[in-house]
Amino acid sequence: MTGERDALEQQLLDSLRRHAVDYESLRRAFAAWLALHPTDAKALAEIANHEVLGRQLTPAQLARSIHLSAGATSNLLNRLEHAGYVRRVREGRDGRKVLLHTGGQAAAVAHEFFDPLSARLIEVMDRYPVEQLRQIAGFLHEVHTTLRAVIADPPAARDSTV
Repeated sequence: MTGERDALEQQLLDSLRRHAVDYESLRRAFAAWLALHPTDAKALAEIANHEVLGRQLTPAQLARSIHLSAGATSNLLNRLEHAGYVRRVREGRDGRKVLLHTGGQAAAVAHEFFDPLSARLIEVMDRYPVEQLRQIAGFLHEVHTTLRAVIADPPAARDSTV
């Protein structure tokens, strides 16, 4: 039984790696479709994801998330705002806190690009019983949690004397 388990674990690890590569390719295709730099599309996706989850996102948080300097993030937000994909909204009593929101065009173009994929993925999921989908959802949640933990506390940097 352990041989079968080892083979399945290797198959899952391979599938997760291929998924990561394919997802990055899809993100780049979305960026090209929008005629945006891939980093701009990544930022737009990050802002949209925060909105979907009901979370607030500031420019500083976005900068950390996409690994850009404050100045580069400001330039990126200027481009996205000019294209109508993002809005910066001042909040708080003094108006110093800036929150990021998607603009009107962002949802429409995201739906146009991603809805066909969502429909095809739902067709795939429809072939599985609810209990199996619960297990898959739980597994993917744990994978995500594990990835976030490693990202937050990566292994020590290697000595690059090569």
